[in-house]
Amino acid sequence: MNLRNGVKQLLRMCGHAFVGTVHDHLNDVERELSQVASQIGDLKAAVDSLAEAEGALLQGGIRTLKELKDVQIEFRRQDAEARHRLDEVEARWRELRGAVQSLSEQNGHLSDATAQLQNNCSQFQNHLRWVLDNEVPRQVC
Repeated sequence: MNLRNGVKQLLRMCGHAFVGTVHDHLNDVERELSQVASQIGDLKAAVDSLAEAEGALLQGGIRTLKELKDVQIEFRRQDAEARHRLDEVEARWRELRGAVQSLSEQNGHLSDATAQLQNNCSQFQNHLRWVLDNEVPRQVC
């Protein structure tokens, strides 16, 4: 306002011919300044709103990263546990496979022993028949 008063006083000294024109120009300048100030206020409000939204997004991103870190830790724990269980299952599988092979070998030995026992029984039966057919009647006679 001091500028306007100073300009008005200067114009009074220079003459009244230009006063109306200068006043009109000054009024236009004041209107434009008022509009610029209003636009600056709107821009400031928009910037504040944008900053608030960005802050919320940033906080959400930080929470997401923390949760991802927790998920990664849990995944690694479960992965280690699963690998440990898999190792245990593989060890049990090897034990069972060895036991099956051992049983298979024992079954083969039992089959051989059974065949040999049947052979011995067959030989004993044949010998017993021969004794009953030949020796017993001779001794009785």
